[in-house]
Amino acid sequence: MISDELALFDIDGTLVKGFKAHNEAFSEAFRKVYQVDATVDTIAVQGMTEQQVIIEVLKQHGLNEK
Repeated sequence: MISDELALFDIDGTLVKGFKAHNEAFSEAFRKVYQVDATVDTIAVQGMTEQQVIIEVLKQHGLNEK
């Protein structure tokens, strides 16, 4: 059976500009995992993977990714 449905994942906001929930999730994760009050609003995330975004935000706060 062939389906007419398609799922897209837009990690970097290239297709859809709806970052509010995405930014809130990242901020909460940074607080819980790294004890850092951070947001992805401070970097240009277009074209970046989630791992690249995390590394860049951690660098801004003087932390490394390990």
